[in-house]
Amino acid sequence: MTEAKTLGQIKFDINEIKLSSPAKETINSLISEIKEYDPNRVTIKVEGHTSKVGDARLNQEISQDRADIVVKYLKGQNLPYQVIGEGVGYSQPLPNSDPASNVNQRTVIILTPTN
Repeated sequence: MTEAKTLGQIKFDINEIKLSSPAKETINSLISEIKEYDPNRVTIKVEGHTSKVGDARLNQEISQDRADIVVKYLKGQNLPYQVIGEGVGYSQPLPNSDPASNVNQRTVIILTPTN
């Protein structure tokens, strides 16, 4: 792998931080794809996102909490990969979406090549 690859996203409701059953199912299906990659050559990056509503500081905290809960879940699966999380708040809305739209309430799992 020579460049980052977005595997998928986990959807959240507004202000939601806990992983729902559908969210866990999504992560589990992504894990099978992750396992196709050499753990010495990729890092799993988890980005938490929110929509642009309410307080920016609170959105940043929620996005970081989302990233952290997904990282914790992935690490609990005993995967031999480095897993890092980052909350990006509402700074990266989905293309062609209203930044305030609920579609931006998500956490994204990305594989990045290691050097």
